Amino acid sequence: MPHLFEVTHKQIGQLDAFQLTDLLRRLLLLEAARRGIARSAVEVSLRIDVPDGGEDGHIQWEKGPEPDGWLPRRTTLYQVKTKSMSPEACAREVRKPRSRQLKDRVRAVVEADGAYVLFYGRTQTIS
Repeated sequence: MPHLFEVTHKQIGQLDAFQLTDLLRRLLLLEAARRGIARSAVEVSLRIDVPDGGEDGHIQWEKGPEPDGWLPRRTTLYQVKTKSMSPEACAREVRKPRSRQLKDRVRAVVEADGAYVLFYGRTQTIS
């Protein structure tokens, strides 16, 4: 029997794009609060119907706790996806259309020693 606050991967898979983006926002705010990182370090737009250049949200801080598994770099960019995607489709998410070049925002975060995280609402096994 599930616990009151237990969430399953099946429930996550049922979220639409807005709900999954809001979940990302909530999780980042909670993790920032838990680690003593200012709320202002978190930015997630809930306007999901506008072009975003490969970024649905990010967290960025300078002083304070070191990065860890949940926040892998002091600058971490998140892209939300709700549909099932092949590894090739995931790779296309970070590239400019019909190009092998990274999207500008993705390139900027990588060059700044940041991390790019695909916040994916599906169970995926990649072999």
